[in-house]
Amino acid sequence: MRPDPKEQPGSVQRVVGLLPPLRDKRYAYRMGFDAGKNGANTTNCAFSIFSSKENTHEWERGYEAAKQKANAQAQARRATDAH
Repeated sequence: MRPDPKEQPGSVQRVVGLLPPLRDKRYAYRMGFDAGKNGANTTNCAFSIFSSKENTHEWERGYEAAKQKANAQAQARRATDAH
């Protein structure tokens, strides 16, 4: 019986299995939004999110959207408190 290549130390299949999955643009946007809202952490700033220029762009869009939303909410609170 032949050994499973995934079980062999240093095999390509084993190394690839250790890498985090590639992420899509929607996931990148959500993680950017989370980073903008809750601060950076190892999940929302994981290197796998930045696997392409498109994902990086989407992460940045999500981050900015969260910051803009937070600013709008803060302005609304200040306006309400002023009255």
